[in-house]
Amino acid sequence: MIADNFDEALKKVIAMPNDYKAGEEFRYNQTNYYLLGLIINKLSGMTFQEFIAKGQLQKVGIEKTIRSGFGATK
Repeated sequence: MIADNFDEALKKVIAMPNDYKAGEEFRYNQTNYYLLGLIINKLSGMTFQEFIAKGQLQKVGIEKTIRSGFGATK
């Protein structure tokens, strides 16, 4: 985890240097999911986790995933 809250994490991400110029290389990371979460929160008023749980997981009945939460990987 990069930080304890969204605002602190965003400040850290913005301060990080780019590894390469846009369009030159690709490397997977979680930053885009963080930015997507900010957009979802602003437009829907829900966190990324709430939005996915209500908009996808509940609709298909994936209750164990909803109960365990997104951070339950340990």
